[in-house]
Amino acid sequence: MIVDIKGFYDLHVHSSPCLFPRLIDDRGCVQAAASSGLGGIMLKCHHESTAIRAQKLRQEFPDIKIYGGIVLNEHVGGFNPQAVEECLQLGGKEVWMPTIDADYHARVYGFKGKYDVLQNEVETSRDLKGLTVLDEQGKIKKNVQEILKLIAEYNVILGTCHLAPQEIFIW
Repeated sequence: MIVDIKGFYDLHVHSSPCLFPRLIDDRGCVQAAASSGLGGIMLKCHHESTAIRAQKLRQEFPDIKIYGGIVLNEHVGGFNPQAVEECLQLGGKEVWMPTIDADYHARVYGFKGKYDVLQNEVETSRDLKGLTVLDEQGKIKKNVQEILKLIAEYNVILGTCHLAPQEIFIW
């Protein structure tokens, strides 16, 4: 069965530049998406905001919507309201909670800060404590509350990513 994807949006596109190997760069992804008839794509990177990357490509590809956002891993300071606000001011459309640096990711995989590697290639982290949205009392941390307010204020997407179910369902 062939499905016509004309006008669809892909909201989870990993491309290079990236610290992890990727099959294609941003421009190649946008070109492929546009030629496939997609209506838009969302660029995602575990290590940096993609808002500026998307903005630059919009100039070259005006017929497809290109968005970026920010993943709240340690590379951007974790739960950093200032980094989130700057990304949103630059046109970011999604804020993703931690992925590779999430506490739940570390507990499930036995390491943090890495992804897409075979288990026997991983050097286990000594410190498996990752990022969590909850404080010691089990409440949402103040800086996470600030980020949630920014997400609401800018009316953008929240991605819960690699948080533990109990972290997600407390909201």
